[in-house]
Amino acid sequence: MSLPAILFFLACTTAPDNTISAGGNTTCIVEGGKVVCWGRQHTTPQDVPGEVQIFGTLSDDVSFQQVAVGPNEVCAIHRQGGTCWDPQRTSRFEITNPRSIVVDHQQRCVIDSNREVLCWGGKTASEEPTRVEGIADAIAIDTHQSYTCAARRDGEVDCWGSWGSDKPHPPKTVAGIQGAFDVAVASDSACVATKTGLACWGSRAAPELSDVVQVAAGSDFFCARRVGGLVSCWGDNRFGQLGDGSKTPSEAPVSVKLKVKAEELTAGDEHACIRTALGEQFCWGRNQFGQLGNGVVGNLRHSAEPRAIGDLNNAVQVHASDTTSCVAREDGSVWCTGKTIGGGGAHTSTLEQIGGINSAISVATGEFAACALLDSKELNCWNNVPFEPPRIDDKKDHAWRTPQDPFLDEISQLSITSRHGCTIRKNNTFCWGDNNHAQMGWVDFTSANRPMLVPTHFDAVSTGHGFTCGIDCGRIWCAGLNNAGQLGREGETNVFEMVEGVTDAIALDSGWAHSCAIRQTGGVVCWGDNSQRTLGTEAGPEVHGQVEVAGLDKITQVAAGKSVSCALQSTGQVYCWGQNTWGEVGDGTTTPRL
Repeated sequence: MSLPAILFFLACTTAPDNTISAGGNTTCIVEGGKVVCWGRQHTTPQDVPGEVQIFGTLSDDVSFQQVAVGPNEVCAIHRQGGTCWDPQRTSRFEITNPRSIVVDHQQRCVIDSNREVLCWGGKTASEEPTRVEGIADAIAIDTHQSYTCAARRDGEVDCWGSWGSDKPHPPKTVAGIQGAFDVAVASDSACVATKTGLACWGSRAAPELSDVVQVAAGSDFFCARRVGGLVSCWGDNRFGQLGDGSKTPSEAPVSVKLKVKAEELTAGDEHACIRTALGEQFCWGRNQFGQLGNGVVGNLRHSAEPRAIGDLNNAVQVHASDTTSCVAREDGSVWCTGKTIGGGGAHTSTLEQIGGINSAISVATGEFAACALLDSKELNCWNNVPFEPPRIDDKKDHAWRTPQDPFLDEISQLSITSRHGCTIRKNNTFCWGDNNHAQMGWVDFTSANRPMLVPTHFDAVSTGHGFTCGIDCGRIWCAGLNNAGQLGREGETNVFEMVEGVTDAIALDSGWAHSCAIRQTGGVVCWGDNSQRTLGTEAGPEVHGQVEVAGLDKITQVAAGKSVSCALQSTGQVYCWGQNTWGEVGDGTTTPRL
């Protein structure tokens, strides 16, 4: 999916502090050197703006000036050049002094130093840590898919989200619970440890246990660590996840066959693990991907009794997800076993070290992501799909790849799509990648795997899906694919031709199949695909000439995405219009807007 990249200003203008870009179903702005995004960030809707921490920068104090959002990659320009990153690569999220973290099915939640809860990913409607309104003084938290609960210091419990097909709800207090200090959430039930025992709701009743010090939940079973280091489990037992040596389910607690005292307890979807005071690890339950860490997978897939994880005896913390177990060691390293987080189906039955992490004090794992809490109070997260840059397809001559040429550190403007990109360096325009629609203005349709000089001068350039537009002295020129009016006129062309009716353009951005430009008057004109009302008009699905977006003035920046367009006013106000299925308009609704 080729998507637009970045908003550009003429060389003679001064870019303001903020910049805005829309790509796919996501919109991002740079504000004060930071990047803030909202919309559908790859798989997650977020209908209000929220700051995201950028990773892969050249230094920790980089101040971003412009951002470009593509379908699988984001690039930002800073004073030291350009930086590109992919959401599936290792990322760092800065949260001041987080107290604890939970991860499940791409969702992450943290209790921060103020005991407030911040969540992001999954179905949280946020791709960066966002405070959960109404939650304060949290002391424990757990989440399963879209349902999250937090125990408060006053002993009450708040929950939000939904189980299964239930309608999500905002945080509300669970009635009848007092003295709660730990919480665990399963697929259709939840339990809390209280000063007097256990309290549960959902599909499972609370068992009679009065000496619980910690509770953990798998997909359909629970375990409780009790006074003296004993562990009891109840619920589903198809894979021996109750740890009693059988595979018989039980609604009453059964004792896990441990010969050691548990100091810490954790549970994945269908397996569980404990850590002893000596740092030893014991796991039991399902072992499809080697998540028990016992060096065995295949014939002996599961274990109905606890098994030690290798010779590891210096762990400080352990955590298990549905198919993965990870431990943080005294030396700050993180080791995982089971389905590789980043593996595309790969798995390991022995502990393997996660590269690049050497100061972890705890770790949390989920189905699609894992995070380590560092001693610097930062979070280092990694995702389960490894980053692989797009490859050259010689047969189709699609030579798209992000260029790494040294001169890119002098670029002033950048625009990328999934198959071609363009940049301006020292008043010259360079493009690279796919040229199958002559979107680079070369008549022979030749693609390029490195930046090549474009035979047209531009003060600003913007790329869309199979087309490119640029500004030269206020006039707009476009070339490439024109199946929806992307070029602002009828017919395709393999050279840049002018968009009629615009002579005073000062900024430009292109989306999947439409473009918008700012005029010297502060107004905005758009052309191209209008099937999602991205042109700000009720005109037909295709507009082959520019139309003015009504009601806009004093606009300083504009951004075009696949199904949404946005404009930034000099007052700092942002306006968006178009499709709003994933909240990409950012107004807190999912209602299409003009």
